[in-house]
Amino acid sequence: MCGDCFLHRARPLGGTEIHSIVCRSSSRAMFWPSNFAMGVLFRDGRSIEHVKVTPGQVDWDEPSNTTHRAVNVGDVPYEEITVFLLTHADDVPQPDA
Repeated sequence: MCGDCFLHRARPLGGTEIHSIVCRSSSRAMFWPSNFAMGVLFRDGRSIEHVKVTPGQVDWDEPSNTTHRAVNVGDVPYEEITVFLLTHADDVPQPDA
């Protein structure tokens, strides 16, 4: 088992690139050190999913083929620290879609 860590910062209305978490040999833990509101935009056109995050919140995700983009829909910058747990060192946990 090995890992990879990402730090993502976004200003209001900023966000991630469109991506999916398709690596079947990975899981991820996400940590948010501050309060913010996030929207998840899906490429397939379904409604935006709103998520409120509290300081110190930690979530666990399993791989998914859902192509999406996270956007800061609040009025303050946010930080997200994501740790991917990988089976193989050459796995790509979050490829651009």
